[in-house]
Amino acid sequence: MLDSDDSLRLISAVGYAYANKQGLSLCGSGSKNFLGGKAQGDILSLTEHSGIIDYQPGELVLTARAGTRLDAIVALLKDNGQQLPFDPPGYGGQGTFGGALATGLSGPARVWQGSARDAVLGMRIVNGLGQHLNFGGQVLKNVAGYDVSRLMVGAFGTLGLVLSASVRLLPLPAYTRTVRLEMNMRQAHALTVKLLRSPVPLSATCLVENSLYLRFSGSEAGVSTAANQTGGETVPGAEYFWDQIRDHKHAFFTGEGLWRFSLPPAADYPEIGGEWLTEWAGAQRWLKTGASSKKEVQMMFDSAEALGGHLVYYRSGKQLSGPTENILLHRFSSLSPALVKYHQNLKQAFDPAGILNAGHMHPDI
Repeated sequence: MLDSDDSLRLISAVGYAYANKQGLSLCGSGSKNFLGGKAQGDILSLTEHSGIIDYQPGELVLTARAGTRLDAIVALLKDNGQQLPFDPPGYGGQGTFGGALATGLSGPARVWQGSARDAVLGMRIVNGLGQHLNFGGQVLKNVAGYDVSRLMVGAFGTLGLVLSASVRLLPLPAYTRTVRLEMNMRQAHALTVKLLRSPVPLSATCLVENSLYLRFSGSEAGVSTAANQTGGETVPGAEYFWDQIRDHKHAFFTGEGLWRFSLPPAADYPEIGGEWLTEWAGAQRWLKTGASSKKEVQMMFDSAEALGGHLVYYRSGKQLSGPTENILLHRFSSLSPALVKYHQNLKQAFDPAGILNAGHMHPDI
């Protein structure tokens, strides 16, 4: 694992950009560049700012630099029987720690183990003024600056450059078992919502091609009881399946026109044609559809909002252009005018010159 502290160069680069009012496009491995709009400015790479700063297995805390590869962190934690609670996608092993926090993406256990924002204890960042700031700490009881650290998670680098972060960890489960049941979308939706409301040790769900996969994690007795009561066939080597879903390596994710609906678990499915893959007991639903006209795209965004959720377009293959692309960029995070105002106020506080990843998360941020 590369151990390199590149913080002085990064702080200097942001300070220079602020002084000269030059935009910067913050970049790790680039594995998630397909999300959002194209950030304005020169590329500032964080890949050389890498390494574990502090790891205390007994305290369930890890502190690492932003450019550290996720696969290296996961391997280290696995050797010690631990895991990142939010199990972020690495997209082929190329993802970085900072990129995982900046995008706020989580894996199949999100509903049960929490999000990236929930796991963050503290951060060191560089704001848009080139100032080196430290928020939070490295212990679970430290709440100083908690909210500021969490603001950075999912902000796509628009509020600050993340130098390093401390996150809480979880032990790997003692026992895990995945079962598969054959059922249609409506039946699977009803069952997963029921299980979500029950005390069974569920840790992941996925419905794809009329096959419902349920992962149970915990004690061997508890997992066996829950799996046997639920029924279905046990899936051998299921860890590979869940990794494929998390990293979008499953066959479902090939092709074009991939959308992510984030909805309340019990919400109905939108009346939209296409293929569905559903995770998180209904809270995350992927749709493959050929819809591309301005009217069709607007209808999908409206459907998501009507159901109490939001919609994101995951670019894959062919790029949309013209009026349709404008809608996608302006509605990347489905921000209402009121929310855009709050985001702009935060942007003004952390990056008043608007030099950090401008236009990446939203055209007006």
